Amino acid sequence: MSSIPKFREEVVIQQHRYQINKVPGFGFGLAVSGGIDNSEEGPVIISDVIDNGPAFNKLQIDDIVLEVN
Repeated sequence: MSSIPKFREEVVIQQHRYQINKVPGFGFGLAVSGGIDNSEEGPVIISDVIDNGPAFNKLQIDDIVLEVN
């Protein structure tokens, strides 16, 4: 009987801090989902990032928002 190696999935978590400034007529260039307004309480997640907007090349879809000031 041959031995099949077992692999485990690893998730890498990185925390970053960004300053994103609101642009008049454009906003922050992102959309969020989740949180207490959702039917399921959970984290606030980035659901869209507008190309060339203030959040572009900083945030990615499915990023989790930990803090907003």
